[in-house]
Amino acid sequence: MISIARLNPFSRIAGCEIVGIELSANFLKLVHLKSSLQKSEILNILSKDITNLNEDETAKALKALFLELKAKNPRIVNIVSASLAITKNIEIPSCDHAEIREIISLQAGRHTPYSREEIIVDYVDLGAYKNSYTKILLVIVARNIVKRHYETLSKAGLKPEKIFFAPEGLALSAGRLLKLGSENMPVSVVNIDDVSSDFTVIFRNKPLFVRSISIGRQHLSAEHKEIYNKKFVEELKKSFESYQAEGLDKPPNI
Repeated sequence: MISIARLNPFSRIAGCEIVGIELSANFLKLVHLKSSLQKSEILNILSKDITNLNEDETAKALKALFLELKAKNPRIVNIVSASLAITKNIEIPSCDHAEIREIISLQAGRHTPYSREEIIVDYVDLGAYKNSYTKILLVIVARNIVKRHYETLSKAGLKPEKIFFAPEGLALSAGRLLKLGSENMPVSVVNIDDVSSDFTVIFRNKPLFVRSISIGRQHLSAEHKEIYNKKFVEELKKSFESYQAEGLDKPPNI
């Protein structure tokens, strides 16, 4: 069964080299880490535009980039970006992890147009609420997306051990770098990628809220960047308003 690893995933594969691989329709990205319980050191980051490549060509490009890293027997992880997932903040009437998992498995179909068999479901535990409830960030990914990633990695001779949800890594990394772990106020982080961006609200090293925006670096630096700049600001406002409408916590520091 394929599942999405949850918060602080690197604690379970500490003390070794790790290669994180992210696949999208446009780009292939690899990050090479050396992890320990105290810290994670980035050794290298590589990327390649795969917009016009088929699956076999993408696998070939992936293999070449992987060899370029010269990693020594690394553990492989597949990273799922926010743009490939459906997220929803919900409250579950339980504080028992097994029961929470059972409930979200039954309810997940309500939050996606896919059937239950077509999706992979997991969640981020955001903490107890009113003693008997748990706030969670529900994460839903189409199974065929993950299957396609695994097939491409397999063709490149690579076998991932885990699947990680990118906003969790962002929350953990930003929390450490900006020392946000002890903050009493949520903080919003905007990650601008090549063709999309993510608006993430982080609180105590966890992604409290995630919204993907279909505007990225290529749009903001394109010929019509003035139009996209205006749209981008509008989308950020919508993201902030969506967060407030959820009634999750205090407004974030921006």
